[in-house]
Amino acid sequence: MGEHTLLVFTRMNREANAYYEFLDATQTLQLQVAQTIKTHSPGILILRVVFEGDLTTALREAFRKHIWLLRSLLKVTKADRVVDVDDEESISGLSAWINTWLNGAKYRITVHRVKNQETKARLIHLITSSIAAPVDLEAYEREVIMYLVDSKLYLTLGSENEISIQKLESYDDFDKSFS
Repeated sequence: MGEHTLLVFTRMNREANAYYEFLDATQTLQLQVAQTIKTHSPGILILRVVFEGDLTTALREAFRKHIWLLRSLLKVTKADRVVDVDDEESISGLSAWINTWLNGAKYRITVHRVKNQETKARLIHLITSSIAAPVDLEAYEREVIMYLVDSKLYLTLGSENEISIQKLESYDDFDKSFS
């Protein structure tokens, strides 16, 4: 079985409620929560889960079926890699891995939760050191998303690994209009 790291974004001070909403919505999946990490960042939990198969699709469908009970849970992001923010060698090492995933496609990098512009520029420079693909901030084909949480950098390749409850709700409303 595969182990995955999830960033769970919640309403402020509603982490416990969001955690139980997550468990309720996923109870029919063969998903095992191996570890729950409460962060120093309000509104963010880190879950290490064990699941075999396409986790993002399974979560999206489970949340869609249980949308009525999700009031504290805002978004879930599957992290493809996790590195320490101070480990410049590891961050630079991810560049070749990302380059392979991009395969020459136009891309952009989105950095969340970094307020210091110097730190943001340093992270982007490190992560792009070996990327040969062209950057295009508006007409990009692929997106690398980074979150800085408690001195760890969580990388997600593609927004399809993020499940926004708000987007699911609006999609469901759109979907019902054709019924």
